[in-house]
Amino acid sequence: MHVATTIAPVQDGKLTEQIHDDLAQTALPPAEHVVDAAYITPPHVQRAQQVRGITLLGPIVADHSRQAKSGEGFGKSAFAIDWDLRQATCPRGRTSSQPGTLRINGHEYLQFRFAKADCLACPDRHPCTASATRPRSIALLPQPLHEIQVRNRLDP
Repeated sequence: MHVATTIAPVQDGKLTEQIHDDLAQTALPPAEHVVDAAYITPPHVQRAQQVRGITLLGPIVADHSRQAKSGEGFGKSAFAIDWDLRQATCPRGRTSSQPGTLRINGHEYLQFRFAKADCLACPDRHPCTASATRPRSIALLPQPLHEIQVRNRLDP
């Protein structure tokens, strides 16, 4: 058993690593640790397994894109990713340029952008993107973390 407290402005997920480290110091790390969504992210799952041998279980926050929320259009999961070529393919078969990187909430993402000409001419433009002038882009975690996220979201 472990108890950790912190001041109110500190998010619960900031304690996940500390809890695992504290349990390891007392020779009590669990094989599995079940948590709620506040304590789990793909990096937490990866670190728990790699550093402490702990299988971290719990729901990773769902895709909150407009398309995923509405159930219309193409959410990130509709795009095929070729990690070796570092390229995304949209449901209409168009491929992205090489991804750039960006940081969102302290995590590095790969941003796959599609050509403006491809997107402007696409018959599925409206359900795919809300922008009237810009092409679609998708931001994904690096491959190992993306795969953790996808597996977690598929688990019932």
